[in-house]
Amino acid sequence: MSRPDFCPSRQDVELGFGDVMGTVECPDEAKARVLELFDTALCRGDARQAVDAIRATLDEFGWRWPWCEQWADEFAHMRQYPYMWKSPRPDDLATCVLLEHTLSSRIYAIGHIKQYRESLAYEPQRWRLEYSHIGCPVEVAISQAVGPARLDAAPPFFPGDRTRLRLVRVPRG
Repeated sequence: MSRPDFCPSRQDVELGFGDVMGTVECPDEAKARVLELFDTALCRGDARQAVDAIRATLDEFGWRWPWCEQWADEFAHMRQYPYMWKSPRPDDLATCVLLEHTLSSRIYAIGHIKQYRESLAYEPQRWRLEYSHIGCPVEVAISQAVGPARLDAAPPFFPGDRTRLRLVRVPRG
């Protein structure tokens, strides 16, 4: 079966999955099963199916997400929460939603980075990188703390981050 045009390549899925799931503590068997179920849901364009698959599989095996726990502590210290964090300590379902979003964001960012790298190699003076935000002050503050946008510092910067790396055409002088 061929992948739909809107679906990232399997290579991008595996790279992004490895990046994000490397921050999740669970058995390798659970990660392998989640990868297959997540990829199927991604190719169907069904985020809800992905969340359900992640939750059912990880709950079966038992899991922790230390990176999410660290950010929960950080946000509690800041006394501010990003848009996708509905509570200071997300419950199981909310954490799975954050995980699905973070996986998808990272996977799509990998594909964009490849395209951006090609454009920058061809005409570097015509382009600049920037972070794009949807209006959440916490997301803006965290991306600003990361520094100027660059290909090797692509979001998501925390679980549920909606920041995007964009390539913007520079107007001709």
